[in-house]
Amino acid sequence: MGRRVPSCRPCSFSARPLGLAHSHAAPRDKAVFSAVSFTDAANATPALIHPMPLIFAATPSSPQILPAKPQAEPLVAMEPPWHVILHDDDQHTYEYVIAMLHAIFGYDFKHGMQLARIVDEFGRVVVATCHRELAELRVEQIESFGPDLRMPGKSQGSMRATMEPAEG
Repeated sequence: MGRRVPSCRPCSFSARPLGLAHSHAAPRDKAVFSAVSFTDAANATPALIHPMPLIFAATPSSPQILPAKPQAEPLVAMEPPWHVILHDDDQHTYEYVIAMLHAIFGYDFKHGMQLARIVDEFGRVVVATCHRELAELRVEQIESFGPDLRMPGKSQGSMRATMEPAEG
């Protein structure tokens, strides 16, 4: 058999199990509602639905008027993405490429090694695709990373990088 649903005796309004309980400690037109904890099965009682206005005891300073909805801005056409391309040379080791990609892009060792192998085999690799300003920054960071200290005398500077529009 189902449990009997209690009702509010002062106002004769029947209860529903919604997780709210109320009291009539406040004036009748300002019933106070609070959350009921259902963690203890012995104390779990259905809450009361009450037709009176809600005043939440936990948030007495809550605003009575909802904030205005933000106005929708017209959609701005997004700029096309750009590829950042790393070019191969014989002046830098795999370790240098992996360390540089980690420092600039945050790539882990495995991803850095994959990109290092591709650039070594094919002569170039796309290391990132992003908006134009970030692509320009990444090219500048690659080209200013400095020489490979693992190849003294042979490595004269940073690796070369370029950028080009990504085809959709």
